[in-house]
Amino acid sequence: MARKLLLTLLIFSLAILISNSPAYGISIHQEKWNSFLTTNLQKLDENPEDPLALFRVSVGLASLGEVDGSMEYFGKVSENHDRDFMESFLNELLFKLEEDPKNPVLLNQVAFAYFTLQRHREAEEYFQLAIQQDPENYWLYNYKSFTLVAQLNNEEAIDALETSLSIKNDNYTHAILGYVYWINGNRIKAWWHFARTGTLFFEIRRSLGN
Repeated sequence: MARKLLLTLLIFSLAILISNSPAYGISIHQEKWNSFLTTNLQKLDENPEDPLALFRVSVGLASLGEVDGSMEYFGKVSENHDRDFMESFLNELLFKLEEDPKNPVLLNQVAFAYFTLQRHREAEEYFQLAIQQDPENYWLYNYKSFTLVAQLNNEEAIDALETSLSIKNDNYTHAILGYVYWINGNRIKAWWHFARTGTLFFEIRRSLGN
């Protein structure tokens, strides 16, 4: 059930992003992420199917709030998903974190690796640790909300999204929050948030068949 809800939420998010321009987060580690992206995009130039570079580029873009680009690369990762490979890579990341436990680039990679493996409780933990190192990056709260919805912790997901909105009043966050209220059965609050998504409102109505 949790997996089905998460999949529905992600599909919905992708649908509304079709009509949305790229959004940019407010990471205080932007220079680190830009360097990280440059390195891994160069690796993809050499080998477009490099699984680690694909994963790292998707994480880098997601951490900067470039969600549409991130989803494109995550799609390529999922096409060739190898659970054993990801588990091995995750263990490497965790080993590196022991020496550098506050490294935001490592923390975000670990969070998304757990998310990819559908180990949502651990993903939630590491998204929270990532938030502690980048507290004004409202996208991290949005990603954390996905892990909470996957665990059926909708009320906690709502809290995370409300915090995200307190940092930046973002159309995309309103759309996610509205949808969490929708699956939680509170249609009035759902439409209140949907109405604050600007032009996304019309795509949302089509997606929900209303």
